[in-house]
Amino acid sequence: MLKGQQPLAFFYIVSLSLAAMFIGAWELCVTRLASVVYFYDLTYLALAVCLFGLSLGALLTRRIAQHLAGPSTVCVLLVLILAMLPPAWTLLSRFDLAWVFGVFAWPFVLLGAASTLAWQRIEGASQRRALYVGEMLGAVIGLIILGPMSVARLSIDVFDSIGIQTHLKTTVAEENLTAHRHATTAYARTDLIFTERSSVAYLFTDAMFVTRSVQWDGVSKNFSDPHVEDLARLKRLSLLGAKRGRVLLLGAGAGFDITVALQEGAAHIDAVEVNPQTIAFARSMEVWAGHPLDNAKVNLHIAEARRFVQTSSERWDHINLTLLQTSPAAGRGHSHVDARVLTVEAIQSYLAHLAPLGIVAVIQNSANLTERSYQAILAANGHRPERIVGFKLPDRKNNPFSYLLITRNEAFTNDSLMALQATATSFNATPLTFPNNDGDRPATDDRPFLFEPGTRIATHALLAGALTLLIILIVLSRERHTAGNVRLGSAAILAGVATMALQVIVVYRVQTALGNPALAMSVALAAVLGGAALGALFFGRATLTWRTSGIAALVGVGLFAVSAATIADYCATLHLSDSLLVITGFTVLCSLPIGLPFLKLMQSSRRNQGEGLVIGCDGLGGIVGAAIATGTAMTMGFNAVGIVLILAFTGFVLLAPAEQY
Repeated sequence: MLKGQQPLAFFYIVSLSLAAMFIGAWELCVTRLASVVYFYDLTYLALAVCLFGLSLGALLTRRIAQHLAGPSTVCVLLVLILAMLPPAWTLLSRFDLAWVFGVFAWPFVLLGAASTLAWQRIEGASQRRALYVGEMLGAVIGLIILGPMSVARLSIDVFDSIGIQTHLKTTVAEENLTAHRHATTAYARTDLIFTERSSVAYLFTDAMFVTRSVQWDGVSKNFSDPHVEDLARLKRLSLLGAKRGRVLLLGAGAGFDITVALQEGAAHIDAVEVNPQTIAFARSMEVWAGHPLDNAKVNLHIAEARRFVQTSSERWDHINLTLLQTSPAAGRGHSHVDARVLTVEAIQSYLAHLAPLGIVAVIQNSANLTERSYQAILAANGHRPERIVGFKLPDRKNNPFSYLLITRNEAFTNDSLMALQATATSFNATPLTFPNNDGDRPATDDRPFLFEPGTRIATHALLAGALTLLIILIVLSRERHTAGNVRLGSAAILAGVATMALQVIVVYRVQTALGNPALAMSVALAAVLGGAALGALFFGRATLTWRTSGIAALVGVGLFAVSAATIADYCATLHLSDSLLVITGFTVLCSLPIGLPFLKLMQSSRRNQGEGLVIGCDGLGGIVGAAIATGTAMTMGFNAVGIVLILAFTGFVLLAPAEQY
């Protein structure tokens, strides 16, 4: 590049880096909003539409790039991106149609256009490499710094008619709102709701996952409100075996389970809750709630349930999981409920932390969810049904705590069963019977879903994948008259498939290591993008061949696919800071070569101005990759996603032009 063009290249690099930073933050904010107004499982569809917007902007700009002024047009596009974000958020926060028309993806269309123009205007190999590195690092800053800072300051109207009928809106409609407080963090939106039912305060995470704080005088063995006492029936039944013992409450929430455990005479209580804002709100109600969190017998732990158990050497007489997977199952039916705390391996971990004759109790709110939980418990306990008992309430319509499963490491004797059944009868609970569903697959760490893919989820994934494949066929058919463009576009699609599938599996493995899902999302994506940027910076020289870049990426994803599960399980036993260091370092190491194929494609596209084609096809491949990876994980497991990664980069290597062999 001529010396006079270097300042221009610097302008493009800085501008696109800043744009990527804001778009990275925007993507995180959109994901957070979608989790609240719809459901977390639909955020995949939103991200797929964002990728489509990026591809659309690139493909359209490629056709008219020669008619656009470089720096001035890029400036206009960047200003439009920044100007569009506030009104787009307002529309998405208030109108369902804004989601239907993909308003959240419009900034990505502009980014795709700006990125295409910048790549076409920069010719030097070193400047192109700097542009790629700048975009990746900008996105990393947006995901881990600007995004979390922005999320905490954005307004979300959880009472509006937008989106589906959440549990929060249903509760408010049935019991009438009297007071409301809320807090939004990078982890979740938390709402404290008071209704005309003065004895109960509701705390909602993302407007759906609910926990309760209840009014108590701090002394009585029962609650003064008959409704609250009714809700506590199966909780008391499960805790009867833990009198004067050590109790572990996983997903302790706002204190309801803690209060019942104190009433039932527990000698020591470890209460584990992942959302710190829930604990903060609960502490603000301690006088009204009878000081359960401040009780000398209670130790509070802000941690993810599964990770807390894995890193502990303690043993308990009673381990309790109440409604950790309830609201998603009740609200969505047979959806792909992520059951990380109820996989076979998780339950085996709980059983290993029991004292002699100790029990694990799981309380659920639906027959389907209880049956699926039973299958996991049965598999975890060596398929010994004599170690599992269950009870249900006949009047469960108005009581979400309506199904109880109890398991332990020893078989229940006839005397212990008779005693349990007699106690259950006093609570008006009846025994549960389970069909012999030997063909059912229990949730495992590799496939941590309680249900098979739901109809809605499968339909959305298939529809997105089918439409994307149709668009890909149209794009490639239009390029068949230009030599090498079909090969170039196909290789970009495969690179996009592999890169997005890698992000799907990385997010899950990092969550296994760290526990906290919000932290895992940011760390995983930042590690992949940051690793790709560093790899391009140190290894992305112009002399790098197509085949070498593909083989290097193949080695990186192969290493991750083979080793990530073992590394993540090991990290889950470490202190959180050590785990963060190890899993991040491992992910960055494996991700170093994954950006090299894209960089090589951009270098190979200079002869026929195919930069827009590469960017567009890479985004379309990302949609296909997300659909394939999600479907593969839900049906065959996350280990099988690794095969998708290897096949995609193998195809990239095989598509190398003959002259570069």
